[in-house]
Amino acid sequence: MKRNNVKQITIRLTADEYAHVKQLSKDSGLKMEPAIRRLIMGVNLRPRPPDELPELLRQLCEPLGVEVVVLPMAQFEEKPVSSTRIRTALEGGDIPAANAMLGMPYAIRFTVHHGAGLGRTLGVPTINQLYPQGFQLPRYGIYITRTRIGDRWYPSATGLGTRPTVNSDESKVTCETFIPGFTGDLYGTDPVVEFHAYLSPSKKFDTLDELRECIDHAAQRAQEYFAE
Repeated sequence: MKRNNVKQITIRLTADEYAHVKQLSKDSGLKMEPAIRRLIMGVNLRPRPPDELPELLRQLCEPLGVEVVVLPMAQFEEKPVSSTRIRTALEGGDIPAANAMLGMPYAIRFTVHHGAGLGRTLGVPTINQLYPQGFQLPRYGIYITRTRIGDRWYPSATGLGTRPTVNSDESKVTCETFIPGFTGDLYGTDPVVEFHAYLSPSKKFDTLDELRECIDHAAQRAQEYFAE
């Protein structure tokens, strides 16, 4: 380019992306710029760029052999997908809608902590995971989930909420997952738990037997769900 008509493109990379491009440059013996072959640009940017930006990028990148791809907004039920719509679906327990907009199942991967051991006493041992502060919570209730342990997925049932039957502290939120058929020790590990369907809201049961029956029923529903 002529020095009196310089146009510059600034590309921001994550640390991993930068390391990858740097390694490509080292392996090829070329500068880092030729390692970038394609720019992918979304349309829902904040702050909103000028409408002429995509065409300007194409003009600047074409001489460098860099392709510019503008991705349209993803649609769900004929409306643009947004983080607000995904949060609203999660907060309402509409897991199928949230998963469709995410393009994958909503999932958590938190360390398993020791609990009170009530589930084991009832014959339905659960893994206890705590949501980090500020992490998006789905609606409190019982869910059909599946849990990955090693390379295997297990149907599971997850209760998310304040455990009203046995806990008087409504500020303490727990996420407990019963994995029928699994008997190993998962303390200190971080299994992936995928959410697939909302079954029912949290409820305070009169007896622990009713609580156990609820957990067993949810686990049965999960096994039937993934057997289909």
